[in-house]
Amino acid sequence: TADAVTTANVIDISCDALTTGSALKIEDDSSVAGVGGARNVVDIYQKNTDATVAQALSVRSDGGQIGMLIDKNASGVSAQNAKALHVDFDRTVAGSGTNAHNDVGINVDVNSASLGTSSLKGMEIDVVGATSGTSEATGIDLTVSGADTNTGIKVTSNGLGLRLLNPTTSSATGGGKIQLE
Repeated sequence: TADAVTTANVIDISCDALTTGSALKIEDDSSVAGVGGARNVVDIYQKNTDATVAQALSVRSDGGQIGMLIDKNASGVSAQNAKALHVDFDRTVAGSGTNAHNDVGINVDVNSASLGTSSLKGMEIDVVGATSGTSEATGIDLTVSGADTNTGIKVTSNGLGLRLLNPTTSSATGGGKIQLE
């Protein structure tokens, strides 16, 4: 508990010669049934609503190839709806006032410069389904509703606005470049 700390770090771990291992490792092999059990391995709760510029979690990485890795492995024979990353953003309607809110669920801001032949992507999604049953693999499942104006995808670009690639040959029953229903 550090109720009077204003600028210092409550816990500070500094490593200058770490070659293997981790500065902090938390390993949990506890058992709890059901998704959304009553325990968390790590619980961060930044709860002061007046702290408008506070960040509940900040990850800064100047070295290495990956800034943050979520490696979620799901297994088991019972039915599951596993998620590697779940963002649940809710805004409560204010009781009064007319302040505008410009909320974003996930903000991807990539700024990259290179002298060689390079590729820059704001987001790359690879979905591979392997099954002996019946499944459907979808790269993006987008549902937008509830506003005065609903837009599924808005593309603003100084170059090619939208490019759809499908290596499957078009036919009367499938494999087309775009299908509108």
